Amino acid sequence: MPRPARFDQDSILAAALRVVAAVGPRGVTTEAVAQEMGGHVGSVYYRFPSNDHLRAQLWMHCARAGHAGMLAALAHPDVGTALEQAVLHYPRWARTEPARARVLAAHGREELAAHWPIDLTDQLATINDGLIQAVDAFSRRWWGDTDRTHRQTTTFAVLDMPVAAIRRHLLAGHRPPDALDAPLLAAARAALRSS
Repeated sequence: MPRPARFDQDSILAAALRVVAAVGPRGVTTEAVAQEMGGHVGSVYYRFPSNDHLRAQLWMHCARAGHAGMLAALAHPDVGTALEQAVLHYPRWARTEPARARVLAAHGREELAAHWPIDLTDQLATINDGLIQAVDAFSRRWWGDTDRTHRQTTTFAVLDMPVAAIRRHLLAGHRPPDALDAPLLAAARAALRSS
């Protein structure tokens, strides 16, 4: 009877996040993760057949974790509260989950696509579907319609601006400052008034 695997996918991804916390996202390699978890590279390769698979799965794990709070924020029954929670979700999440946020900041979806394992292509293509639908649903609630310009403005206000505001801090390995929150919220409200 074969021995059970010592490290499952979750424990390997947790070790990868510890590597991110220590040396940054670009330091995530099969060897570094194996060393961090006190295992052999074969244990990592058993779950992730290549470095590209490891990085891709780590990125998707982080993206899903970030999406979860955003989906909850956008679904809040009060549209004003939903806006505030959505705009501030990624800055707040980056402060409590800096390693996950750094992975997303360091590797954009488009950049990863060039090295994305072919067997994970469908997952990459659909990973943002729920988020896009949630932003569209919030946009309909805010504007009362599904106008393309309104959807673009909403995406800019609740996603593009907050993510851009925290990215340089994350790339530098710093916690996004709390002082970003008030101007981000003011800018988002101004953007939504402009259309």
